[in-house]
Amino acid sequence: MAYTRVRLVATWTRFTAILAVLSLFVFLVLVQVMMYALKLETLEEIKFITLFHLVGFVLEQFKTHVGSWAYPEFGFTKIAGVPLYSGFMYAAVGSCIAQAWRLMRVTLHAAPKGWVSWSLGVLDLPQFLHERHPARRAIPAHARCARRVLAHPTRDQARLEPHVPHPCDASVRGSGRTHLGRGEHRHVLRRVGLPTPN
Repeated sequence: MAYTRVRLVATWTRFTAILAVLSLFVFLVLVQVMMYALKLETLEEIKFITLFHLVGFVLEQFKTHVGSWAYPEFGFTKIAGVPLYSGFMYAAVGSCIAQAWRLMRVTLHAAPKGWVSWSLGVLDLPQFLHERHPARRAIPAHARCARRVLAHPTRDQARLEPHVPHPCDASVRGSGRTHLGRGEHRHVLRRVGLPTPN
């Protein structure tokens, strides 16, 4: 009797794991379709987001292959041990970038030429190696490049009053990074140049 119960629980647990992986993937696809149907995203943004999804899925394949983490549960929507829903984590970042780019009409100033960007991308490849690989400890490529790229949103003067500071106008002072020490979380807005509430 106890053996039958254990077997029933094991079967049910495996069945619910399969359903969880499958339902999560189906839900995320439906959300993406709904966002396009409601015109919250354009076709060009969908292409951009799909690129993020594919790159993220390849990164997940690599990280599971080298043993950084694993997806042990069984699922019909898995390819080489990685569930298809994992790419949606990266697609969410792509969606955020695409939305910000379109809604705030972001323009880049002092952006490096294409060959510089590609070269820096190649120099960053050791960051994707296994955590214990010695080449991973090399100086990151972005630290080697002193050129600064500025992104500026274009203000819609009809909607924003001239005296109201826009949150996207924040500029990080000093070294370009904000380090939080103990108890400094209240002063973050002031440190990065955002307006602070009274």
